[in-house]
Amino acid sequence: MNRPRQGPPTATFGLLPGSLVGVRDPAQHAFRPAARRILAASLMTLLATLLAAPVPGAAASFKHLDSSQIQGVKLYELGVADANDDGLLDVFTTNHKFDSALLAGDGKGGFTDVFTQSGLSPTQEFPGYEDLHREPDRSAPGLYLYATDRDQPRDPFHIATTGIAASGSLTFFAEDLAVQASTNATVTASPVPDGGTRLDFDAQPGALVDITVEHIDLPIAVSVDTPADPAQIRVGADVVPATTRQFTLTLRDRHGFGFADYDGDLATDLFIATGGLGGEIVDPFFTGRQNDELLLNRSGSYADATAASGLFKGVCRGRASRVADFDGDGDLDILETCDEAPPQLYLGDGRGGFSTGPAPPVVGTVYRLVDLGRRGKLTLVAAVGSELQLWRFSDDTWQLTGSVRTLNGTSPPQTLSAGDIDSDGDLDLLATARGGNTVLRNEGGVLKRRAPGKLGLPERGTLAAAFVDFDNDGDLDADLIPQGLYESDGRDFKRTRKLDYKPLPNGRIGYGIVSWPDLDNDGRRDLLSARGRGEFAASQVIDLRRNTTRRSGHWLEVDLLGPAGNAQSMGGTVKVRTADGWSYGWVGQSEDSRYSSGHYRVYFGLGERSRIRKLVARWPDGGKVVRRDLRADRVMRITAPGR
Repeated sequence: MNRPRQGPPTATFGLLPGSLVGVRDPAQHAFRPAARRILAASLMTLLATLLAAPVPGAAASFKHLDSSQIQGVKLYELGVADANDDGLLDVFTTNHKFDSALLAGDGKGGFTDVFTQSGLSPTQEFPGYEDLHREPDRSAPGLYLYATDRDQPRDPFHIATTGIAASGSLTFFAEDLAVQASTNATVTASPVPDGGTRLDFDAQPGALVDITVEHIDLPIAVSVDTPADPAQIRVGADVVPATTRQFTLTLRDRHGFGFADYDGDLATDLFIATGGLGGEIVDPFFTGRQNDELLLNRSGSYADATAASGLFKGVCRGRASRVADFDGDGDLDILETCDEAPPQLYLGDGRGGFSTGPAPPVVGTVYRLVDLGRRGKLTLVAAVGSELQLWRFSDDTWQLTGSVRTLNGTSPPQTLSAGDIDSDGDLDLLATARGGNTVLRNEGGVLKRRAPGKLGLPERGTLAAAFVDFDNDGDLDADLIPQGLYESDGRDFKRTRKLDYKPLPNGRIGYGIVSWPDLDNDGRRDLLSARGRGEFAASQVIDLRRNTTRRSGHWLEVDLLGPAGNAQSMGGTVKVRTADGWSYGWVGQSEDSRYSSGHYRVYFGLGERSRIRKLVARWPDGGKVVRRDLRADRVMRITAPGR
């Protein structure tokens, strides 16, 4: 915020007419009644002002909330989005091929898991099939088909019967298959022409077959001869009855989510970047068998539109989903980052179709899209070894526009966080790494390196970070894993000893995610974080805390509703002016998940100012909305012209 620093509220006492404050009238040896009334009124007004005004440096306070609904087992990604377009922020996880969560927020800090009813199950006919941590209840008569989690020798698939006989076949898109155990059943495995493996089974009542297969997250074609009634075929941990005797079961290795409107109907759809079969996607046998996903919003539920989307995964071991209008045609595109390979670009047509575009020729460990100016032009920042490279896409070509050395040593950066930490109206960056952190000051669109210690931030050992004005005083603070919350005075940072992230029960922290959404719409941003031993740790510790900091400053939150083709307003900006000057915000600035795009809300801490003199919202297509004389302390939804 461009404004002078201010101290605590002060009061100036003037002289009351006909008297000196605190001096007795020589004639009456007492305060005049009128003077006493005026003084009392002045003191009451002062007291009310002091109580209402935010207190700079107010102590941070947070309340632990129940996070049991957030799936921490096999967690890969933890993020925020308004998935159902109701103006309330939701929480999601991706957990590889295991069960994940989509928690719809109620705007009061409460959540309902709508993962299944939203159509997010990878095999939508059989929700719960992806829950590999639970055994099904097999007490009712039937044929049971389900998978479970077991590291050695491999993840198993099971055939079981209760009270009835069953027969049929399973065709796996894998060459390496083994029957680990078989009770009361006869099974025969044979190759099929496309290189897969067919397993025929004839099971008696009380049968149990344990099969291990290479890449259980590839499709399994099921054909059942008996029982003739498909309702007696029960699938997954939730024993969902089948409606036909031929179907396909699919698990997906899900990594990064990209929430955006891809088909121009102004409803939020979902792109999912999937993994690369542990690197074996480069094997010609597996290439083309694993796909990224496109799920289109249809009346509040997702429908799988991958087959007709034009998405072609190739050999990309997908990680992040970065959404933007890269080619400037008004429709949203997707940049999918790939492990140990250049990203790939999907160019959208605004109708749910995509074509493959030219990939940026860079192999990085971390990528972030950042507007380094105020014009809505996005730069791809990629961490490559000991430097950050800046890439721009123009005229169907990627151009390297700059680079800057970082201080991470030999350990690769883990996160890139964006925030206007010096309040000069442009976005700065913080690159975190175990071996060394780096502050990148933005000076006219050029990133200049600065040692974090000079600003009061830790020099090294940070695994995740997010900028947040936790007390709405107008100065951007920083939350770091594991070091905790650092408060800014507009110039430097000071450690608060709040939110220190303790070591894990099984060792030190090696991986973290931290985001700061306002989950209860009270203007104070809340903490959502995860930490574990590593990126692929078996489980992560989830931390959900409500911000209860008392007497924080005034605030404004803005959701920009963009035009058809860019409903999420990617590349949009908002600036507000109060009596203290201008403050700036960028769509996507607060997206601090590792691999996803979805947290598009713009946040402003306004300090003592309860009125906004002017607000200017801009979209990349040139659309602009100007509002004047607004009250603060609310969430605003601003619609683009012509939407």
